[in-house]
Amino acid sequence: MSKGITRRFLIACVAMLTISSATKADNDFGLDFSAEANKKLLLNRLTLGLGLDVRTQDNTSQMERYVIEAGGSYKLVDQKKIDLKVGLSYEHMWMKNLGQQEETYKLKYYDDKFNYLGGGQFEAIEKGYNKGYNYDQAYWRNRSRWNLSVALSCKPFRRFTLTLKETMQYNYFWGSSTTRTKYREKYRYNEPTTYTTEVLEKTKYSKVRWMLRSKLTLQYSKKKCPWEPYVAVDYGKGIGNTDYKWKFIGGTDYKISKQHTLNAFYRFQKENDEDEPNGHIVGIGYNFKF
Repeated sequence: MSKGITRRFLIACVAMLTISSATKADNDFGLDFSAEANKKLLLNRLTLGLGLDVRTQDNTSQMERYVIEAGGSYKLVDQKKIDLKVGLSYEHMWMKNLGQQEETYKLKYYDDKFNYLGGGQFEAIEKGYNKGYNYDQAYWRNRSRWNLSVALSCKPFRRFTLTLKETMQYNYFWGSSTTRTKYREKYRYNEPTTYTTEVLEKTKYSKVRWMLRSKLTLQYSKKKCPWEPYVAVDYGKGIGNTDYKWKFIGGTDYKISKQHTLNAFYRFQKENDEDEPNGHIVGIGYNFKF
């Protein structure tokens, strides 16, 4: 694959992702760094691997997670133009949840007297109000995740590989705690406004989340060319909950040698998940094959 073709392919990928992920100004930005080592066994049908991953958040100013992963996959079908494999992996994450502010209430109180406006109309006299919000400090939380997957790959064109991967995820969020500060403002008619602050410990209870993920990847490869660019779209839907997640990805693998491979990517993810924000992520990864 010539440099010119590679450049045009990557530009097209970035343009597609930019259009599809037109985002709000308050989306987060983070960096992702990963390393993975794997070994093939049983005539290259079985692959065992171990990986590490770290990610930043809050426009790279804070850490978001540390991850260790172990797993394997086995090829049920291994042919020139098609292969089918199943995989099982476990991830343990240490994740940081940023501080969150939540408005609790805003209620108005009325006196039992009314002003006459004329024409048979009356206006209630405002007597006062209560309003306030809670602020939870940032806290760390453990998460355990099991992944059971099935991946089907085929070559619809000579140098392109299309892969559909279906994954069932089991997520267990460990219990944790943080500090909650309650800010309150109280106003009553003909009385001065009062402000109160209360600090207490807030328990974050453990919870379980099931999710079904579907990922479609199209990758270009050519013999004697180290660059293997790709684009992918990933959708996850919660089972028994309202969580969902979209990911739009564009990147490339670069084969240094048979044993060493680098990966660089850009990803935009859209979340409906209280533990993760929408955001842009740029990542670099390294893979070593024994």
